[in-house]
Amino acid sequence: MIMIDIDHFNVFNDTYGHDMGDKVLSEIGAFIQEHVRDEDIACRYGGEEIIIILPGASLQNTHQRAEQLRTGIEGLAVEMYDEEHTVTASLGLAIFPEHGATIKEVIRAADAALYEAKNKGRNRVVIAVKSLSASCKDKGEDIS
Repeated sequence: MIMIDIDHFNVFNDTYGHDMGDKVLSEIGAFIQEHVRDEDIACRYGGEEIIIILPGASLQNTHQRAEQLRTGIEGLAVEMYDEEHTVTASLGLAIFPEHGATIKEVIRAADAALYEAKNKGRNRVVIAVKSLSASCKDKGEDIS
């Protein structure tokens, strides 16, 4: 799973208005739809967040895809009021079962990774920390 958040989107909305913010989201959404596999599911998740579910994708493939999306979004030029503007995005990624045993845990892990990407300066991809239950399973320990 990849969780994407448009950097400084609230400032963008306040500066250019919600119609232009919607235009940015639409253009990014169209870009994402063009760059995901047929079996992937991309959807809006809250205000300016987008989630992409990549069934069967490995951590390495998910990370590569996230980095491709990040650089692609960074390269988009959105025209507003006869000027071209660029936006960046922060991405957090997590996969099942390494980062959670349930969809809620995986979403939480991706969200935490996204938060870390923003705290580290934005416009980057961060992989979630392995869940406690997955770490214990790797070591053969039972935490139940």
